[in-house]
Amino acid sequence: MRTDYYRFQLGDSECVSLCAGSMDYELESMVTNTPRSDVVAALQALGLPTEVITTPYAYLYVPAGKQ
Repeated sequence: MRTDYYRFQLGDSECVSLCAGSMDYELESMVTNTPRSDVVAALQALGLPTEVITTPYAYLYVPAGKQ
């Protein structure tokens, strides 16, 4: 499966999710009300990096006729 787009049906419409990249954020800029050790433990449990949180950005194209 390609990772830069994903096509799928929604009723009679073929929709496309387009990957626009991702951004890495320092833990402290994403989670401010939880101890860092708890955040690191949660990320480790999911097998994710523990120094940054990566946020993907995507656009969803849904054909709407003439609109």
